[in-house]
Amino acid sequence: MGVKSKGRGTAATFGLLLLLAGIAGAVVLWVMAERRPEQAVEGFARGPVGCTTTLEFADTGTFFVYEELVSTASEAFAECAPDATPGVDFGFALLDDGRPVATRDDTSITYDTADAVGTS
Repeated sequence: MGVKSKGRGTAATFGLLLLLAGIAGAVVLWVMAERRPEQAVEGFARGPVGCTTTLEFADTGTFFVYEELVSTASEAFAECAPDATPGVDFGFALLDDGRPVATRDDTSITYDTADAVGTS
């Protein structure tokens, strides 16, 4: 009959706890990854189509303008009712100190969440 090592049981317990912590971490990361696109859409600056909306940009870079076809009610639209028309192209003017800035849309990007659907 062999002698059982005390360290072996401790190592097995530690390994099991490490495995369970890894599985729990993977589940947390999965849930966070599923929620990330919706959080990004919730953070968009919104302005109703057909209305004049002023947005100030603190950084330079590439920005996308979307026509949002379905949305929850917002206080931002209280002064001007949105005028989005599905399937019809929309336009906008990007101004820098009152002067037009050239814009282009090489790629159309869409999003679809529980609260909103948009197309660039």
